[in-house]
Amino acid sequence: MLAREQFGLSGSLKSDAASVIPITRALIETPGLRFMSDPTRGGIATIAHEIAQATYNAVRFYENKIPG
Repeated sequence: MLAREQFGLSGSLKSDAASVIPITRALIETPGLRFMSDPTRGGIATIAHEIAQATYNAVRFYENKIPG
């Protein structure tokens, strides 16, 4: 955006984003898989809320099991 909008600024930003295609391809044939969602926008709490709302069930997280 800095280069495109010609703000006269410079920087060395590095994205922490990664493609979800490899993991999607690996998981797509998983028996019982009902949906996949990328939690990078709203976080896992948003995904948990969507699951709970859609299934009328609770979702429990175990903090030590969540990858950092």
